[in-house]
Amino acid sequence: MEETKPDDKRRLPRYLCSELFSDTVMHFMGDIHVMVSVNFNHKGIALYSPNRLQEQSECYLSFQYNLDNRLIVLNQIPAIIRYRFETEVGHQYGIQFNIEQFRDLDLDKLKQIEHDLASHQSIEDRWQS
Repeated sequence: MEETKPDDKRRLPRYLCSELFSDTVMHFMGDIHVMVSVNFNHKGIALYSPNRLQEQSECYLSFQYNLDNRLIVLNQIPAIIRYRFETEVGHQYGIQFNIEQFRDLDLDKLKQIEHDLASHQSIEDRWQS
């Protein structure tokens, strides 16, 4: 896992997770961690935890999103922890979805979530590259 600086930029914007986005459950090294969903796009997600995770990169994520009263559920999707940023109050993790291992249905769900988040936010509300 690589330590990052706050001014690092990503290629695609991530959209702030709204109250329609659940916490994310991370399955990691045989443990389960409930983490706060911070921002999202169809290729990755930023997660917050008050606890530091062990140095390991592969994990599985589960979360839900309420799209027009229809619950989109993703269970144990493969992901890789790419970055860790430590603050005085906790730890933020940059997660990349392992799209090569996805079923088409899961990728479609991720794109639906991204589209909905994007449609409800102004450009000032997003983390952009």
